[in-house]
Amino acid sequence: MSKIKEIRGGALLTQANLATKLGISASAISHFEKGRRFPDINTCWRIVTALNELGASCQFTDVFPNPMNINHTEKE
Repeated sequence: MSKIKEIRGGALLTQANLATKLGISASAISHFEKGRRFPDINTCWRIVTALNELGASCQFTDVFPNPMNINHTEKE
C-alpha cells in the first residue's frame, strides 16, 4: 500500500493541493490513498515529484514501498 496520505499530511498538503498539481481529481487521490485504485508507474512518479515540489522531502520508495519487502506481520 502507498504512503501518499502519510507523506502528504506530513507536508500539510490537502488532497486538493496534490490533485491540482497533478491535474487530476481529489477523489482520485482519495482512491489511491485508500487502496481502491492503484496509479500506474508514470502516475506514481508524478505523485512523488509533485509531493517534493509542494514541500515534502521523499523518494519513490518512501511513497511506494516495495511490496516484496513488507513484513507480513505488519498487515495483521
